[in-house]
Amino acid sequence: MFFIVSKLTYFIFSPYFWLTLYLLFILLRFRKIKAIKHLWILFLLLMIFGNRFIVNRVFRWYETPPVADAGIKKTDVAVVLGGFSYYDFTLKRIHFNRSADRVFHAVRLYKKGLVRKILLSGGSGSLKKPYEREAPLIAAYLVEIGIPPEDLILDTLSRNTHENAVECARLLSIHGYDQSPQLLLSSGYHLPRALACFKKQQIAVIPYSVDGQGGDQQKLYPDDLILPSSSMFELWDIIIHEWFGFFMYKISGKC
Repeated sequence: MFFIVSKLTYFIFSPYFWLTLYLLFILLRFRKIKAIKHLWILFLLLMIFGNRFIVNRVFRWYETPPVADAGIKKTDVAVVLGGFSYYDFTLKRIHFNRSADRVFHAVRLYKKGLVRKILLSGGSGSLKKPYEREAPLIAAYLVEIGIPPEDLILDTLSRNTHENAVECARLLSIHGYDQSPQLLLSSGYHLPRALACFKKQQIAVIPYSVDGQGGDQQKLYPDDLILPSSSMFELWDIIIHEWFGFFMYKISGKC
């Protein structure tokens, strides 16, 4: 039930929803209020949500910071949290989204000998297609590019971060890898919630942050401070989704 409710209620926390609702309010009450004042407020909100500098600062504050490989100790397992791919049944191949750094860096660490096994955690996160499980699809891709199947551990049941932690705890215990900290790979903005969930399950992990959205503050240009960008709305969606998810997990006792 929690899984379904979280999916259905998430959309109301999107900036797109807030701004659209506010604009609708202006249109419906156009003759009864001083619309110009509210249009100015709407304009300022668009400027704030579209400002690259503000978005970067928010992400840099919230994200788990990345570390260099030199600071990573060798571990038995790299735990890779899913949610970064889907299978195209027309083209018959897997597609990756912006968070695919999670698995690409796991492969790189595996090739460098810093991890011995890769645990792919991901069932179906879709309400419409519960039969499409992500972990086996990623595993097939990894085998295709040369990763031995015996070095892959699959969690095909988890549908969200809480279930990732529960299933990974079970699998690490089954395979005898629960006595020492293992590497946990996820997007920097997702790691705070993931780490809390794994801690709740009493799993010791070492965070490995990838897919950082905060950017390099040294590379910001003057137009980043002034000109809004529509792509920033997507980043606000991501970070608000994480805040909302963390809050829901806290009040439900999942982390």
